[in-house]
Amino acid sequence: MIAQARPTGGTTVPGEQPLETVATAEAFASVAAVEEQFRLRRNVVADFFPEWTRSLPELTDGERRTLDSLKETYLYQSDGYMLTESTVNLLLISPLLQLAGFFYPPFKLRSELTVAITVEEEQRIYRGRIDTLVIRNRFWLLLVESKQTRFNFQAAVPQALAYMMGAPESQRAVYGLVTNGDGFRFLKLVRTPESQYNLSEDFSLFSYGRNELYDVLRILKRIGGLIGDDRV
Repeated sequence: MIAQARPTGGTTVPGEQPLETVATAEAFASVAAVEEQFRLRRNVVADFFPEWTRSLPELTDGERRTLDSLKETYLYQSDGYMLTESTVNLLLISPLLQLAGFFYPPFKLRSELTVAITVEEEQRIYRGRIDTLVIRNRFWLLLVESKQTRFNFQAAVPQALAYMMGAPESQRAVYGLVTNGDGFRFLKLVRTPESQYNLSEDFSLFSYGRNELYDVLRILKRIGGLIGDDRV
C-alpha cells in the first residue's frame, strides 16, 4: 500500500487517466475504514506508545497558572454556546502549542493545509484539510485535528489517522492530537516495518478536582523534546 500526502494541485498524471478524487471525511467516517484501506492495525502494547505516560517533564508554576487561566476562559466562553473549530483553536490549541515550544526553532507551523493522499494501487486521491501541522525539516511531526464542540472529539480520529498515513517520511513516527475543546486525545502512528497506531487515554476539561490541560502540555513537551533531539 503506497499512500503519500502532498499539497493539492492537479489530479492528472501526464499520459495517464485522471485519478478518482474522494473527500477524506466521507471516505473515512470510522477507524475501521482507515484500518481496512491502509492495512493499519492498532498496537495496544504499552511500549509502543510510552511518550504519553513516561518521562514527562514537570511544569513550572507559571505554566500551571497559565493553563488554569486557559481552562477558566474556555469554560466561560463555552458555557451555553457551541464553539467553532476556529474558536477552539484560538482559545486552546494556539496557546498550548506555544507553551510546548512549537512556535520556535526548529519547528514550523502550517494551518488549514489542504492535502491530497494518493493511493497508487487504486488510482485514487483522498482530499482533505489538516487543521494544524507541526513540521521540522519538511517532516511531519505533530498533526492537530479539531472539531466543533457539538461533535464528539473521537470523530476526528479516523481523519487524523488517514492524514498521518500520508506523511511523506515513512521512517519516522508521526504524532497526532484530536480535540473538540472539551476533550483531548493523542495518537502515535508508525509505518515501518508495518503500519501500526495507538491512542492515549482521553483528557477532559470537565475533570473534577484537577486541570487535565497539565497532562496535555506535558505530553506535548515530551513529544517536542524527542523530535527536537531528532530521536524519532
